[in-house]
Parts: sequence; structure tokens; C-alpha cells
Amino acid sequence: MKKRIISLTIALIIVFSYGSAKANAASSLSPTASSPQQQIPSTPGFSIDYGVVARFSEPQEFVDYLKTALENMRGYYPDNAALRDIAAYTQEAISRQAVSEIAAARNNLTLTGRNIAQSVEAARRGHAGLMGVLSENGVALNRPIAITARVAVQNLRFDETILVTLEGSVADTLGGDSVMLMLGDARHAITVTGDALRAITDQHGALTLQIGQMGGGAFSITFMDGGGNIIIRLPSPITVTLPASGMFDTVFADFGVSIENWGGRYDETASALHFPTPYSGTYEVMGNLYSISDITSLTDEMQRAVQFMVSKGFFELDAGQFDPRGTVSRYDFSETLVRMFYVLDRNLTTSFSDVPLNSRYYPYIASGERTGLIGGVGDGLFAGERTMTRQEAVTLAARALANQKGYEYPANPDDYIAAFSDAGDISEWAHITVSLAAREGIIGTGGSFAPRRDITRAEAATILYRLFLLLYETPPVAVEIRPLSPGGGSGGRNDDSDRESRRQADPEEEDAPESWPREEGAPSSTLPLATGISIIVIVACAGTAAVIIIIRKNKSKPQW
Repeated sequence: MKKRIISLTIALIIVFSYGSAKANAASSLSPTASSPQQQIPSTPGFSIDYGVVARFSEPQEFVDYLKTALENMRGYYPDNAALRDIAAYTQEAISRQAVSEIAAARNNLTLTGRNIAQSVEAARRGHAGLMGVLSENGVALNRPIAITARVAVQNLRFDETILVTLEGSVADTLGGDSVMLMLGDARHAITVTGDALRAITDQHGALTLQIGQMGGGAFSITFMDGGGNIIIRLPSPITVTLPASGMFDTVFADFGVSIENWGGRYDETASALHFPTPYSGTYEVMGNLYSISDITSLTDEMQRAVQFMVSKGFFELDAGQFDPRGTVSRYDFSETLVRMFYVLDRNLTTSFSDVPLNSRYYPYIASGERTGLIGGVGDGLFAGERTMTRQEAVTLAARALANQKGYEYPANPDDYIAAFSDAGDISEWAHITVSLAAREGIIGTGGSFAPRRDITRAEAATILYRLFLLLYETPPVAVEIRPLSPGGGSGGRNDDSDRESRRQADPEEEDAPESWPREEGAPSSTLPLATGISIIVIVACAGTAAVIIIIRKNKSKPQW
């Protein structure tokens, strides 16, 4: 009997010890793990049920739901995972409160500031209400929340050319906010940021974007200026959305002289791929999942990251192998960052004296330097052949997140640094960026960071994959074309939009705009553009239809 008890006791100890070790390893490996100072106490009872949210029809329902979700935390401050969920909900709730409709006539639409004023105001009221709830509860998000209005365009035929004109008054109404113009569905889109739009109109006066669906699912995208002249390369990229079927789909771009793997971010809720581009060309979405023979020993997430980055063309294979334990040079890491941000400009020059003009990396280093994505090592040198250390790679990734997406650096960076067993090895200059990377899940926390060790290709692919997902976020649920109740103060139609639709339905009616677009050409406009505008245009195409958008001016393994 004693032997049985002893045997049972030993077995229980072994099982408990194994389970505890496995749990500790999983916790330290978690990309979203936070420092102990941030996780004590943990956040109980926080969740968002988007099935419930989808049924809301009044703005107050979104506010009340957030209040209830915060109350369910029973006074605990949300941890970093909860803050990300709150930000995603707030962003989506604002857009859902700002849906309105407008009717096209003869496949033509002129969008004015008056058309979208009601939706924009609804979005701003929604933003104020939700941010007020967060403020009342003492919740501060780690990133800014954009205001986006949605406008659903009705009465479209996709077997004919669609013309959409955005007048300068749209920009005046938007200010620093954004509008999503939905023409049928959410699988065809054009996104123009305010900064990009200003850069384009400063050079070209106006922008005409022509999209034509070709055989095999390819789309021809041509940029033209106000005079109808083709623009080979825009000064800033525009984001395009096309139908897709999976996360390993990518866009192949044909620029006439070359075909390139252009990448893109898959949106599961819309079954679509979003990708920025400054170039006129032909773009086709295709599946691009590779079978890679030497990554099976990696974790599931690292394998997925490698396959993702290879499918998008950000990393290359050699005879079907990835070489996951190989090192990464500063040249290669910088090239990948520039490609991820779609900011390559082959006409730029770099100030680094050790980057040869005839180097294939030259335009990438010049572009990265110009946009602030990369920096040198001092004395005017870049040292591109040198291998990248882990803290250098994490610093570049975190800095990009802060500069490009507006993420706030932690107010308590030392709390995150202290969670690493080798915190003393982390350079002082890297503390703030490493802490941001840990908070946002670009790297894990706890255990050893090994900041001065060379980063491997598998590790680099993993942190860049996580960065990519943060940079190009997608809605948590599918976009709906369903305006909220006008009585609730959001969406619907007002008298101005009804009158505008009637005028468009009959261009001969009195007061019809003289600049009504004709299929044979795009009208010009000298209306000024406001600053800080972000415009999202969702365009549905079918068959051989074309779409033209005219825009006016302990020793432990290092954790990842």
C-alpha cells in the first residue's frame, strides 16, 4: 500500500511539474504577454460580442454597451490585450454610427461636402460619446482612434463604367477625418490619406483613378492628372482593396517592364486584400503559399510568420529552404521594412557615405532614410553588411509603429525592461522602443531577451509579421451597408441628400451642376482641399466594368 501511495505521489509531482513548466514556457513565449506590473491585477470579464453589436440601430446603444463592458471589469484597469480590444471596438462603433445612403444616376455620382455632412457629424458625435465613456472610467488607449464615416451608394450597374467625382467641399467637411464610400460591397476599395492626397494634388492639381477589371481577376489601375495625362508614380501611395480568399494570397503587380510580388494584408471579414501602391499598372490577387522544408522545427506561429512573409515577397527562399537560423544584415532588414511600408522611391539619394550608388540596396536605404524608417551607426555610415542585433531590429520595428501609427510609448518603460532576466544587457537607448514592442506584442516578455545577439531570419520574420498585422489592421467584423436610424441622429438621408439624388437622377433639372462628369472625360475643379483628410473609396466591379475615381485638389531561450 505504501508503495502505491509513494508511486502515486511521484506521478502527481511529475505531472504537476511538467504542466507547470509547460504553462510557464507558454506564458513567456506569448507575444501578447505583458510585464508583471501591467498584469497585476488581470482584467476579468471583458469581452465584446459583435453579434450583439451588429444589431444596434441607435448611437446610444454603442455607448451603453461599452459602459457595461467596462463595468464588467469590476473596477480593474484593462490590461494591454483588453486595451487593444477596446480600441478595435471603439473604431468599429464609430464607423457603424456614421452610415448614410446616396443614389447614383446613370452610374454617375458627384460627392459633395453636403452629401456626407450628416455622416461625418454622426461619426464625430459617436467618437465624442465613446471617448467620453473611456475618460469617465480613466481608460487611456495606446493609440489614436480615427473617425470614419461610411456612405453607401445605391442604383449602380457594374456592367458599365462607374464615374465618381469627389469635390473639394468633401475635404472641407472632412477636415482631419475620413469617409468610406461604398459602391456595392466592401471587396473593392481605394484608400487615400490626407497627406498622400495633398502631395498628389500639389504636383498634379487633380487625380483621376481608373480601374478596369480584366480577364482572370486582374485589375488595371491607371493614375492620371487633371489634364488626363498618365502618372507613372504618385508622390505618395494609395491603398487598393481587391477580392481575395486567404491570408497567403498576394498581389502580383505588372508595371510593363517587370512583374513584382507586391504583398498585401488579408481582411478575413471582407474576403479582400488591402495593398498600398503609388504606381499605375495591372494588379492581380493570387494564392502564393509555399511548402518550406526547413521550418518544421519552429513554433506554429513562427512557421506561419515565415510562410506569410515569403508569400508576400518580403523574404526569399533558396531551393525551397528558408534558412531560419541564418542571420540578417542591416541591408536586408531595412529593405524589408521599406517594402512593407511601400515607400520605395528609386529617385532618392542617401547621405550615408558607405552605401555604393550601384548597390541594389541603394534605393531602399535612401527611401528608408527619407521616411525615417532607418538610421545609421554614426559618422555618416550605415554599415549595411553588418548583421542586425535583436535590440536593433526591435527598435526599428517599434519606432515604425510609433511614427507610422501614432502608438504612444509606455510611460513606465523600466517596468517592461525589468521583466527580462538580462535587462542589464539592453542598451539604454533601446529601453523605450523595446518596452513598446513588449507592450504591443511584437516581442514576448520575461526570460532572456539576448539583446546583443544577432537576430535570426526566423526571428526577424516573426517580429516583422507581428508589426505588419499591427500596421495594417482590419475591421473585427464585416462592413455592412445599413444606415442607422435618422431619428437617432446618425446615418439616413436628410433633405439635402434627397434633393441632391433627385438632381443627379435628372441632370437636366434646374440647378444641376455644370461639372457633371461625362464618360468621355473627367471634369476639372479648382476647389481647395483641407488638410488632414483620409478618404476611403470602396468600389465594386464586375465583368468588364471600370471604375474611375476623380479626386480634387532564467537562462532561458530568448523569447519571441
